[in-house]
Amino acid sequence: MSSSPEAKRAAARDRKRKQRAKAQNLGVKEVSVKLSESEREVLDNLCQVRAGKGNDPYTRDEYISTLIRRDNERLTEQLKRPCSKCNLPLTQSCGGVYKGSPDCAVSILGNPLKL
Repeated sequence: MSSSPEAKRAAARDRKRKQRAKAQNLGVKEVSVKLSESEREVLDNLCQVRAGKGNDPYTRDEYISTLIRRDNERLTEQLKRPCSKCNLPLTQSCGGVYKGSPDCAVSILGNPLKL
């Protein structure tokens, strides 16, 4: 049974209202990002490819939010591991005392927390 156009519009309004309420409850705020044309093309391609064959592409918002969450998870894990030379957290490091040593995280990685 097909719905009337008015019923479809009412359902769409209701979905949008619920979406806005959910975003407000989660504290979602809009952030603007300046990207070149080539960066936008890459982003759109990544949204499609990462969604998987036959699936709708991720929205730009979904993709960027996922990247932020995953990078935070990776950073959290990195911060748990101390330098194998000085045994200090990577946020402190030895200040270059062991710079040049093959075990020093600063020597190996430069700044191990940089992207």
